[in-house]
Amino acid sequence: MYIRILLTVGILCFVGCYSSRSGDQISTLKKKNDSFIVRATVFRQKLYFGGALAGAYYVFETKTNDEQDWREIFVFLHDAPIPIDEEGIQFVNDRVAYVYMSWMYAVTTDGGKTWSVWNGLKYPFERGRIGYNAIQNVELLENGAGTMILNLIANDEPVVLRTKNFGISWTDEGTGRK
Repeated sequence: MYIRILLTVGILCFVGCYSSRSGDQISTLKKKNDSFIVRATVFRQKLYFGGALAGAYYVFETKTNDEQDWREIFVFLHDAPIPIDEEGIQFVNDRVAYVYMSWMYAVTTDGGKTWSVWNGLKYPFERGRIGYNAIQNVELLENGAGTMILNLIANDEPVVLRTKNFGISWTDEGTGRK
């Protein structure tokens, strides 16, 4: 009997807190250059059966100026709706652009046709844990060299990552790890 009750409560909690990214649109930011457009759209997290503390989905998309359909770069779920950071979408030139939010970073070097996505949650940090306010700044040059400044939980000093390939891969300046 107790197992049946626990199982029922567990299923209701799971279903009640299940979320969808089909909630109401909160805001959109578009940036473009002569070749392509990047769009970030924020959707309120839709929770079924009144789950607690709804956040927001941030959908980053791209298309060339002649295309009709948007292509997804990445989707990020934040536990609280926050404004889109305009600095998180940058064009280096007509072929190179990058976007970032929290621990996600993506770069294109072919005018928005393909994107390489870096997920900081999968990066082997030794000096702390990555959190929502991780990526503080990214600077990328036309030759592919660049830096990423990160805040890590339980680390007072910012972490500096460096790249030589537009941020497709990063090296931790402090440890030399890739």
